[in-house]
Amino acid sequence: MVGIGYEVKVEWLPGTIKHRNGRRLEEEVIEDIIFIYSDDEYKALKLLRHVFAECMLGQYSRPYRQLIKQFHYTLRGAAIREEGKNR
Repeated sequence: MVGIGYEVKVEWLPGTIKHRNGRRLEEEVIEDIIFIYSDDEYKALKLLRHVFAECMLGQYSRPYRQLIKQFHYTLRGAAIREEGKNR
């Protein structure tokens, strides 16, 4: 899939059965490869569109999620230190 600045490979493996945490997977992303396991072509295409959109959005939101996570750890650390002073 090319042309919009986000390069991925797609592998459609109908009939493949994979499980994670006791649940059957219909798709998964490993590094830059989207694996689709659905037997149904229509459902496989629908899954591909969904996963690709998630990958694109995740690429742009990742720095903001990291910033929020760091802010949370900083505030949590400050609260723990403050609590230690008040004991």
